[in-house]
Amino acid sequence: TTTTTTTTACYFPPAGKSCPNNVRTCANAEDYCVDGKISVSTRQECYDAVSDLGAAVYQYTSANNLCKYSFNTADCDEEADVVDVVNNAQIYDINSVNGADVLCMIPTTTTTTTTPP
Repeated sequence: TTTTTTTTACYFPPAGKSCPNNVRTCANAEDYCVDGKISVSTRQECYDAVSDLGAAVYQYTSANNLCKYSFNTADCDEEADVVDVVNNAQIYDINSVNGADVLCMIPTTTTTTTTPP
């Protein structure tokens, strides 16, 4: 019996992936908050808003300027956390310069076991 475990250093989520636990709510006290939701028109504005809120992770969808975040890194730090979405949502690394890099997520480990006849 041969067991092969394949692990990649990073899973970089492509556009069209989202973390369903990320939210867009805010307190209306901030100038980027409209009707209790983050309202921005660029990824940089999204990054500035979620940084101001103290988020741990964030994503931005340029197709509809949707800015979402989570205070909990565990909500969006591994490949298993992501789901496919219709628009071009992109998950970014909030700790990269201006939050511009795609997030390096923990990949799903693939294990293959083969038993010879």
